[in-house]
Amino acid sequence: MSERLGLGAATGGVGDFVSRNARTIGDRPALVWQGQVLTWRQLDERANRLANALLDLGVAPGKRIATLLDNCAAWIEIHLAASKIGAVLVPVMPRSVSREIVYIVEDVEPTILVLGAGNAAAVAAVSEDLTRAMTVVTVGETWPGARDYEDLVTSGAPHDPDVAVDPDCIAMIKYTSGTTGQPKGCCRTHRHVTMAALLYLMHVPHDRDDRATISSPLSAGFAVSLLNAFILAGTTIHLLPKFDKMQLLETIARERITIAYAIQSTFNDLTRFPELDSYDLGSLRLFTGTSGTQDTIAGMRRLRRHPTFRAGFLNAYGSSEAGGYIAYNTPPYYDATLADPALDHRIESIGREAMLCRVACVDDDLNILLPGEVGEMAVQAPTVFSGYWNRPAETEAVFRAGWLVTGDMAMKDADGFLYLAGRKRDMIKTGGINVYPAEIELVLLAHPKVAEVAVIGLPDAKWIEKVVACVVARENCSEEELLAFCSDKLSGYKRPKAIRFIASLPRNETGKIVKRALRETIQDQGRLS
Repeated sequence: MSERLGLGAATGGVGDFVSRNARTIGDRPALVWQGQVLTWRQLDERANRLANALLDLGVAPGKRIATLLDNCAAWIEIHLAASKIGAVLVPVMPRSVSREIVYIVEDVEPTILVLGAGNAAAVAAVSEDLTRAMTVVTVGETWPGARDYEDLVTSGAPHDPDVAVDPDCIAMIKYTSGTTGQPKGCCRTHRHVTMAALLYLMHVPHDRDDRATISSPLSAGFAVSLLNAFILAGTTIHLLPKFDKMQLLETIARERITIAYAIQSTFNDLTRFPELDSYDLGSLRLFTGTSGTQDTIAGMRRLRRHPTFRAGFLNAYGSSEAGGYIAYNTPPYYDATLADPALDHRIESIGREAMLCRVACVDDDLNILLPGEVGEMAVQAPTVFSGYWNRPAETEAVFRAGWLVTGDMAMKDADGFLYLAGRKRDMIKTGGINVYPAEIELVLLAHPKVAEVAVIGLPDAKWIEKVVACVVARENCSEEELLAFCSDKLSGYKRPKAIRFIASLPRNETGKIVKRALRETIQDQGRLS
């Protein structure tokens, strides 16, 4: 009997990506997870089965599926299944505290809540605070009255779900980290997701012969953006539970990985690993996401001296609101930079604006600033999110004259390279002058005894705010030593008024420094001293 054409999920979204791969390269490996290999055909069938099972549970287009999952194959299957039926995926970071879990679940009112191994306890602790009736599905976990994930997948029909999905409907709600208060849900449509993947591949071509690792949390925006691009390109995905330098290096060597990713903190950790040179990295052609600063120059140059490393470096800038990467510092730029000491400063650049995107540095009245002047980054791009979930006022505040104002302060040089200066909310107003922490942090990172630094502003009777540098030291050093180091490198008003030595900087799950928490800690120490 011949197959009948159905409505299908021809949205151009992620569900359609995997269906196409199943038709065209079905027997090639799609996903490698803990020794198990799924071909594109197998991955597509599992996503179809799950999608149809979810429809049977009443998950209609527009309904939300919240997940509390660490990296696992099920995360990717749920992502694909939701796309195929027009459901909205709401990934909650697995290490979220109880307050955040309750807030997000109550905010999106999911029909389904998927819990992974080790995450059920967090939900159990707040179950009395959850007022929403929903079906709980567990992955490698038990929960009273919950559906088992594998049983659910097995129960569904293997064919494409007969659902028409509007490409302009919401595909995902990604909550911000909430470093300044309650998290906000950034809504991205299927069209946004598709354009973000296409733009990435326009700048960084991948294909079916590539083998890529993902070791960052999929629930974080940048990792899922990479995932979508890998699926679109037909690239084999080697999913790791988390970043572990030895596991990553072993995977690269054993599986002949061609594309690897590390954020700045993990990049630095990797390149300082004493055994780095003993691993074969000859298969790599691209090392992406290094978020280069002056502190990463040593790491990049160490990799250049590695006996087998021949890969190009890539850095890119994006945000939950921008919906994808809208600026790229590509391998040719890095090659030129690393070859010429006069261009060392470009290591700090997030690159040039992406194709089909426009990025401007503006003042408070949206006047475009001259090269070299610091202003707020404003963006126009086909990937920009459609707004915050249930927050019309906050949505209106970030869209001005057809531009997304990002809250990131930046400078564009005469060659079009962009340099971040920090978050607008982190700007320090000292003595009536605006000071941007990033510049001071880069100066201090050049000191050989400084491992990490974050600059904050603290209330001060004389200056309104005083500049304070919070330093994680590699070895013993004094406040006087670091202040003297800054004396001829920064203008007087930019120099730290104090240095505070701390054991570690507070970070969220994506590796970002949480300056609000840092300010509170330093202020508490001051009150107790």
